[in-house]
Amino acid sequence: MENVRLEDQQVHQPSLDPQLAVKAFRKQFGTLSKLLSVSSNRLAVAPELFSEGLITFDCYKNATEGSSKTEEEKSTGLMISLMSTISTQPELLTELINVLNRIEPFKLIATKLVEASYH
Repeated sequence: MENVRLEDQQVHQPSLDPQLAVKAFRKQFGTLSKLLSVSSNRLAVAPELFSEGLITFDCYKNATEGSSKTEEEKSTGLMISLMSTISTQPELLTELINVLNRIEPFKLIATKLVEASYH
């Protein structure tokens, strides 16, 4: 039996490219905005985004609480916050992908983000 080093057994894992991450998020911006403008979708994803540190508590409240804001305004606020997060910390796209992948209406976007962000 041959001795095999652990390094020899490791498979090369794709790594997140920060520039590709921001571009991929921008490409999915419109689709994600439309999904988030549906109240039930936004209410499902906002707690997860907050718990993963992707949005602030104020953003979470604005996205989920009843107010005079329209569904589109709530969605826009959430998207602006996410865009700011991904632009300044592209490595957090991995966390966003994990969140989106757990919630049915968002799974296709998660897949597209993975395909476009890793090399």
